Amino acid sequence: MIWIVLCLLAAAAAVLLVLRARKEQAQASLMLERMRASALFREVSAQLHRLRPDHIERLSLQPEQLDVLMLDGSSLCFRFMEHRFDPLQPGPLLALTQAIALELPDLQDPSFYTFEEAPRRTHEVWYRYTMRHDRKDYLLRQLRGRELRSL
Repeated sequence: MIWIVLCLLAAAAAVLLVLRARKEQAQASLMLERMRASALFREVSAQLHRLRPDHIERLSLQPEQLDVLMLDGSSLCFRFMEHRFDPLQPGPLLALTQAIALELPDLQDPSFYTFEEAPRRTHEVWYRYTMRHDRKDYLLRQLRGRELRSL
């Protein structure tokens, strides 16, 4: 008899966990949708599209800013406060990171970029895409080849 009660309790707990996960997924999806429709994302997207997306060496997001380092050494620092946006809380920062990855699909390709986030044990919140060394070497060889041909 006790086994039946324990099994029912375990089944109820599993159902509650599934329902909670679905709710969290729906909330994250809604936050991403709202971020993609926001003025902040429109401005960030416009800045990113001025760059050569395939030459982004590192893209970092912190609550106060977006930093982009390009293969040629140039960089972009988009400080949210300078553009009339408050620093981002963890949820919206993650949504912005996901929205940028949807906008620049190469970032999602694990053969091109690695993705890192701040360790959970710290109080910091940041996300970073870094170009893989083999991809960087390949692109730099292409750039050097073009420069040599143009001489």
